[in-house]
Amino acid sequence: GGQKRTRWLVCVDAAKLCATDRLDLGKYDPDFVSLSLYKIFGYPTGLGALVVKTASGSLLRKTYFGGGTVEASVSDGLFVQTRKDLSEKFEDGTVSFLSICAARHGFALLERVGGMENVRRHVNALGGYLYARIQGLRHHNGKPACVVYGYPPALLDEGEEALMTRVVQQGTNGSVVSFNVMDAEGRWVGYSAVERMATLFGIQVRTGCFCNPGACQKYLHLSEEAIKKNLSEGHVCWDQNDLMHGQPTGSVRVSLGYMTTKDEVDTFVDFLRAHFVQRQTATNQPRQPSTSTSTPATAF
Repeated sequence: GGQKRTRWLVCVDAAKLCATDRLDLGKYDPDFVSLSLYKIFGYPTGLGALVVKTASGSLLRKTYFGGGTVEASVSDGLFVQTRKDLSEKFEDGTVSFLSICAARHGFALLERVGGMENVRRHVNALGGYLYARIQGLRHHNGKPACVVYGYPPALLDEGEEALMTRVVQQGTNGSVVSFNVMDAEGRWVGYSAVERMATLFGIQVRTGCFCNPGACQKYLHLSEEAIKKNLSEGHVCWDQNDLMHGQPTGSVRVSLGYMTTKDEVDTFVDFLRAHFVQRQTATNQPRQPSTSTSTPATAF
């Protein structure tokens, strides 16, 4: 009865979501939404936006001010009167107007490819296809070559085609596929080794925990104690310590976008099969990479 009612403010980090899907603000009602135009278009870097609900804008407070954000201030006191308009109040100094002009072409490109709904369908289909193909990679002894995180597991005797169809129809896995590689004996292959090998073939992937410690802990089964122990033994974010005590500290991530093609996905899967799927040979070792630089670059 006498309890004081409080209201939580919600800020949605939609940077990754908005790169390949629609955010319906009519369905969801956050106070703030942050997004990155770089993640949507691929260019320009360093340009994003904070969308502020009108009713919540008055709750924001500034602890400093820069050029163009005040109506008046004094040099020998603490008096300052900020501008009334929210964007004018918070956009200190000269905005990146050349980058803002470039964003216009990005929006035009989205229109040419059919809008964000087409982008969503495209990356959802490619994601399901890539997952099913990676999930199907097996060593000569039948053991899986990759462990994929966050996707529904394959059903008993479910083939690649059926698995892909099921995942695509569910449509819940977005535009990224994260995984780790294992050898034929069931030992982990460090994600840094995968990244370095991929780079030799003009394939760009991202590795590590991707600024997402929650997912990293969940899927890699990393306890707080294990993370602290790894830190005490020298592992920090962005280093090359991809395996600690035989366990991965991160994973490989393939990111798909509106420009990604099925041929590029096939190229990546063929790369994994050629260099990380072990066949029954005399040495039973993955094939060594060629040093040729003629392979066209593929970025994920």
